Amino acid sequence: MVKLAQMKRRLLRSWLAFGALESHQSLWIYLRKQSSGSPVDGTFLAVGGQYDYLLRQIREREHGSSPPGAFGASLALETVIQHSCPNFRTIRREDSVSILVCSKGGGGLLKERMELLPRLWEANIKAGFVPSFGPSLTEQYE
Repeated sequence: MVKLAQMKRRLLRSWLAFGALESHQSLWIYLRKQSSGSPVDGTFLAVGGQYDYLLRQIREREHGSSPPGAFGASLALETVIQHSCPNFRTIRREDSVSILVCSKGGGGLLKERMELLPRLWEANIKAGFVPSFGPSLTEQYE
């Protein structure tokens, strides 16, 4: 397990940049490679921006009043963890598949759905369905 101090040091090596594009404040956070002097050779950790200008354009036109400030950000959490903990392995089961056999319209297609299930099970694919003649999509998803 990586100690907190090591994680802080790695994140302190990240590069933080603020820019403005048509009154839109933007935020980019990315990690530079040690050997490279160019921030372009790094990995993005987060991207975001201030959206006051955009909200003002929309809201003043429709409501005639100024909206509150807004900021949005997207954090690449998996990337942050991978760069913070070198021994971290992403656990994904790509070989695991589950299927819900649904129908929309056509009287529910109960017979066809029932015929499809054994084929999926023979291929070791987990599959299920709602055993009803005409289930709604909501009913099938629940």
